[in-house]
Amino acid sequence: MKTKYSNRSLQNFTLSRLLEKDIRIMDILEKHNIPYYSSPHLAFKEVLQDSLISFDTIVAEIHPILDTNDSKYSFEEKGLVEIINYLITVHHKYIREFFNQFESCRIPENIISDNKYKKPFFSLIELLKDELQHHLNKEEQILFPLIKYLVDSERLQEKPKTRNYGSINNPIRQMLFEHESALSIINQIKNHLKDISNTNDYSNWSSNLILIIKEFESDLHKHIHLENNVLFPKAIELENKLLNK
Repeated sequence: MKTKYSNRSLQNFTLSRLLEKDIRIMDILEKHNIPYYSSPHLAFKEVLQDSLISFDTIVAEIHPILDTNDSKYSFEEKGLVEIINYLITVHHKYIREFFNQFESCRIPENIISDNKYKKPFFSLIELLKDELQHHLNKEEQILFPLIKYLVDSERLQEKPKTRNYGSINNPIRQMLFEHESALSIINQIKNHLKDISNTNDYSNWSSNLILIIKEFESDLHKHIHLENNVLFPKAIELENKLLNK
Protein backbone atom coordinates (compact mmCIF):
# COMPACT_ATOMS: atom_id res chain seq x y z
CA MET A 1 0.00 0.00 0.00
CA LYS A 2 1.28 3.47 -0.90
CA THR A 3 2.00 5.62 2.14
CA LYS A 4 1.38 9.33 2.50
CA TYR A 5 5.03 10.13 3.26
CA SER A 6 8.09 8.36 1.90
CA ASN A 7 10.85 7.18 4.24
CA ARG A 8 13.18 9.66 2.57
CA SER A 9 10.89 12.63 3.28
CA LEU A 10 10.40 11.57 6.92
CA GLN A 11 14.17 11.46 7.50
CA ASN A 12 14.43 15.23 7.38
CA PHE A 13 11.27 16.04 9.32
CA THR A 14 12.08 17.65 12.65
CA LEU A 15 10.54 15.88 15.61
CA SER A 16 8.38 18.91 16.26
CA ARG A 17 6.98 18.91 12.72
CA LEU A 18 6.42 15.16 12.79
CA LEU A 19 4.51 15.29 16.08
CA GLU A 20 2.38 18.23 14.97
CA LYS A 21 1.09 15.99 12.20
CA ASP A 22 -0.14 13.39 14.71
CA ILE A 23 0.47 13.41 18.46
CA ARG A 24 -0.12 9.65 18.65
CA ILE A 25 3.44 9.27 17.36
CA MET A 26 4.55 10.31 20.87
CA ASP A 27 3.42 6.89 22.12
CA ILE A 28 5.78 5.19 19.68
CA LEU A 29 8.69 7.44 20.61
CA GLU A 30 7.98 6.89 24.31
CA LYS A 31 8.00 3.13 23.79
CA HIS A 32 11.48 3.36 22.30
CA ASN A 33 12.77 5.88 24.88
CA ILE A 34 13.36 8.61 22.31
CA PRO A 35 13.46 12.01 24.08
CA TYR A 36 11.30 13.91 21.60
CA TYR A 37 10.32 16.53 24.20
CA SER A 38 13.92 17.75 24.60
CA SER A 39 15.08 17.63 20.95
CA PRO A 40 12.18 19.10 18.94
CA HIS A 41 14.25 20.89 16.32
CA LEU A 42 16.52 17.98 15.41
CA ALA A 43 15.89 16.00 12.24
CA PHE A 44 14.14 12.71 12.94
CA LYS A 45 17.00 10.71 11.38
CA GLU A 46 19.54 12.58 13.52
CA VAL A 47 17.69 11.84 16.76
CA LEU A 48 17.65 8.12 15.97
CA GLN A 49 21.43 7.96 15.55
CA ASP A 50 21.85 7.36 19.29
CA SER A 51 18.90 4.97 19.48
CA LEU A 52 19.03 1.18 19.46
CA ILE A 53 16.15 1.05 17.00
CA SER A 54 16.69 1.52 13.26
CA PHE A 55 15.07 4.31 11.27
CA ASP A 56 13.23 1.85 8.99
CA THR A 57 11.81 -0.08 11.94
CA ILE A 58 10.35 2.93 13.70
CA VAL A 59 9.06 4.48 10.47
CA ALA A 60 7.19 1.24 9.78
CA GLU A 61 5.33 1.86 13.06
CA ILE A 62 4.69 5.52 12.25
CA HIS A 63 3.33 5.10 8.71
CA PRO A 64 -0.02 3.54 9.73
CA ILE A 65 -0.68 6.51 12.04
CA LEU A 66 0.20 9.15 9.47
CA ASP A 67 -1.79 7.40 6.78
CA THR A 68 -5.03 7.56 8.81
CA ASN A 69 -4.91 11.35 8.43
CA ASP A 70 -7.08 11.89 11.55
CA SER A 71 -7.38 15.64 12.16
CA LYS A 72 -8.35 15.02 15.80
CA TYR A 73 -4.73 14.15 16.55
CA SER A 74 -3.13 16.78 14.31
CA PHE A 75 -1.86 20.01 15.90
CA GLU A 76 -0.79 21.67 12.64
CA GLU A 77 -3.91 23.81 12.36
CA LYS A 78 -4.96 24.03 16.00
CA GLY A 79 -5.17 27.52 17.47
CA LEU A 80 -3.71 28.55 20.82
CA VAL A 81 -7.02 28.40 22.70
CA GLU A 82 -7.72 24.93 21.32
CA ILE A 83 -4.28 23.73 22.44
CA ILE A 84 -4.84 25.21 25.92
CA ASN A 85 -8.21 23.49 26.23
CA TYR A 86 -6.63 20.19 25.20
CA LEU A 87 -3.86 20.55 27.79
CA ILE A 88 -6.31 21.30 30.59
CA THR A 89 -8.86 18.59 29.77
CA VAL A 90 -6.31 15.87 29.02
CA HIS A 91 -2.95 16.40 30.73
CA HIS A 92 -3.82 18.69 33.62
CA LYS A 93 -6.78 16.46 34.42
CA TYR A 94 -4.54 13.38 34.30
CA ILE A 95 -2.07 14.86 36.81
CA ARG A 96 -4.78 15.79 39.30
CA GLU A 97 -6.47 12.38 39.01
CA PHE A 98 -3.14 10.61 39.36
CA PHE A 99 -2.38 12.13 42.75
CA ASN A 100 -5.94 11.55 43.97
CA GLN A 101 -5.69 7.87 42.99
CA PHE A 102 -2.17 7.55 44.38
CA GLU A 103 -3.32 8.75 47.79
CA SER A 104 -5.99 6.04 47.85
CA CYS A 105 -3.53 3.21 47.02
CA ARG A 106 -3.11 0.57 49.68
CA ILE A 107 0.39 0.95 51.12
CA PRO A 108 1.90 -2.02 52.99
CA GLU A 109 2.14 -1.43 56.73
CA ASN A 110 5.81 -2.41 56.79
CA ILE A 111 6.59 0.33 54.27
CA ILE A 112 4.73 2.91 56.33
CA SER A 113 6.61 1.99 59.48
CA ASP A 114 10.05 1.72 57.81
CA ASN A 115 11.65 5.17 57.92
CA LYS A 116 14.59 4.02 55.82
CA TYR A 117 12.30 3.69 52.79
CA LYS A 118 9.23 5.66 53.74
CA LYS A 119 10.72 9.08 54.33
CA PRO A 120 12.65 9.61 51.07
CA PHE A 121 9.96 8.09 48.84
CA PHE A 122 6.92 9.83 50.31
CA SER A 123 8.80 13.10 50.70
CA LEU A 124 9.60 13.04 46.99
CA ILE A 125 6.01 12.18 46.05
CA GLU A 126 4.72 15.04 48.20
CA LEU A 127 7.28 17.40 46.68
CA LEU A 128 6.25 16.40 43.16
CA LYS A 129 2.58 16.76 43.99
CA ASP A 130 3.02 20.21 45.57
CA GLU A 131 5.20 21.51 42.74
CA LEU A 132 2.90 20.29 40.00
CA GLN A 133 -0.28 21.50 41.71
CA HIS A 134 1.20 25.00 42.00
CA HIS A 135 2.47 24.72 38.44
CA LEU A 136 -0.94 23.81 37.01
CA ASN A 137 -2.61 26.60 38.96
CA LYS A 138 -0.12 29.18 37.68
CA GLU A 139 -0.65 28.03 34.11
CA GLU A 140 -4.44 28.06 34.37
CA GLN A 141 -4.73 31.28 36.37
CA ILE A 142 -1.87 33.37 34.94
CA LEU A 143 -0.17 32.10 31.77
CA PHE A 144 -3.10 30.64 29.85
CA PRO A 145 -5.28 33.74 30.39
CA LEU A 146 -2.38 35.88 29.13
CA ILE A 147 -2.14 33.75 25.98
CA LYS A 148 -5.90 34.03 25.48
CA TYR A 149 -5.56 37.80 25.90
CA LEU A 150 -3.03 37.82 23.03
CA VAL A 151 -5.46 35.83 20.90
CA ASP A 152 -8.24 38.32 21.69
CA SER A 153 -5.90 41.22 20.89
CA GLU A 154 -5.20 39.75 17.48
CA ARG A 155 -8.90 39.16 16.83
CA LEU A 156 -9.75 42.75 17.82
CA GLN A 157 -6.72 44.09 15.92
CA GLU A 158 -5.40 45.73 19.08
CA LYS A 159 -1.88 46.08 20.39
CA PRO A 160 -1.66 44.11 23.68
CA LYS A 161 -0.80 45.92 26.90
CA THR A 162 1.99 44.00 28.62
CA ARG A 163 1.03 45.51 31.98
CA ASN A 164 3.09 44.15 34.89
CA TYR A 165 4.34 40.92 33.26
CA GLY A 166 6.61 42.65 30.72
CA SER A 167 6.48 39.90 28.12
CA ILE A 168 4.90 36.49 27.75
CA ASN A 169 8.49 35.21 27.85
CA ASN A 170 8.68 35.87 31.59
CA PRO A 171 5.94 33.49 32.82
CA ILE A 172 6.94 30.99 30.10
CA ARG A 173 10.52 30.98 31.38
CA GLN A 174 9.23 30.06 34.85
CA MET A 175 7.08 27.24 33.43
CA LEU A 176 10.09 25.83 31.55
CA PHE A 177 12.10 25.80 34.77
CA GLU A 178 9.29 24.04 36.62
CA HIS A 179 9.03 21.39 33.91
CA GLU A 180 12.72 20.58 34.37
CA SER A 181 12.27 20.47 38.13
CA ALA A 182 9.39 17.97 37.85
CA LEU A 183 11.42 15.69 35.58
CA SER A 184 14.33 15.84 38.02
CA ILE A 185 12.09 14.82 40.95
CA ILE A 186 10.67 11.92 38.93
CA ASN A 187 14.20 10.69 38.22
CA GLN A 188 14.93 10.77 41.96
CA ILE A 189 11.73 8.81 42.65
CA LYS A 190 12.63 6.18 40.03
CA ASN A 191 16.15 5.79 41.44
CA HIS A 192 14.76 5.41 44.94
CA LEU A 193 12.27 2.78 43.78
CA LYS A 194 15.07 0.84 42.09
CA ASP A 195 16.94 0.78 45.40
CA ILE A 196 13.84 -0.46 47.19
CA SER A 197 13.22 -3.13 44.53
CA ASN A 198 16.57 -4.70 45.42
CA THR A 199 15.22 -5.63 48.85
CA ASN A 200 13.17 -8.80 49.08
CA ASP A 201 10.67 -7.26 51.51
CA TYR A 202 9.43 -4.58 49.15
CA SER A 203 10.28 -5.77 45.63
CA ASN A 204 6.69 -6.46 44.49
CA TRP A 205 5.39 -3.18 45.86
CA SER A 206 8.21 -1.15 44.30
CA SER A 207 7.98 -2.97 40.96
CA ASN A 208 4.31 -2.04 40.66
CA LEU A 209 5.06 1.55 41.59
CA ILE A 210 7.85 1.74 39.00
CA LEU A 211 5.26 0.95 36.31
CA ILE A 212 2.83 3.55 37.71
CA ILE A 213 5.54 6.23 37.83
CA LYS A 214 6.69 5.35 34.32
CA GLU A 215 3.15 5.86 33.02
CA PHE A 216 2.98 9.20 34.82
CA GLU A 217 6.35 10.23 33.41
CA SER A 218 5.23 9.29 29.89
CA ASP A 219 2.18 11.54 30.16
CA LEU A 220 4.32 14.36 31.56
CA HIS A 221 6.69 14.08 28.58
CA LYS A 222 3.73 14.58 26.23
CA HIS A 223 2.43 17.45 28.35
CA ILE A 224 5.86 19.13 28.34
CA HIS A 225 6.32 18.67 24.60
CA LEU A 226 2.97 20.26 23.78
CA GLU A 227 3.73 23.24 26.01
CA ASN A 228 7.47 23.76 25.46
CA ASN A 229 7.54 23.00 21.75
CA VAL A 230 4.07 23.89 20.47
CA LEU A 231 2.07 26.26 22.71
CA PHE A 232 4.85 28.45 24.11
CA PRO A 233 6.68 29.15 20.80
CA LYS A 234 3.34 29.99 19.11
CA ALA A 235 2.43 32.36 21.96
CA ILE A 236 5.83 34.10 21.80
CA GLU A 237 5.53 34.41 18.02
CA LEU A 238 2.06 35.94 18.34
CA GLU A 239 3.15 38.47 20.95
CA ASN A 240 6.15 39.53 18.84
CA LYS A 241 3.89 39.93 15.82
CA LEU A 242 1.35 42.07 17.72
CA LEU A 243 3.94 44.27 19.46
CA ASN A 244 5.93 44.92 16.30
CA LYS A 245 3.01 45.97 14.11
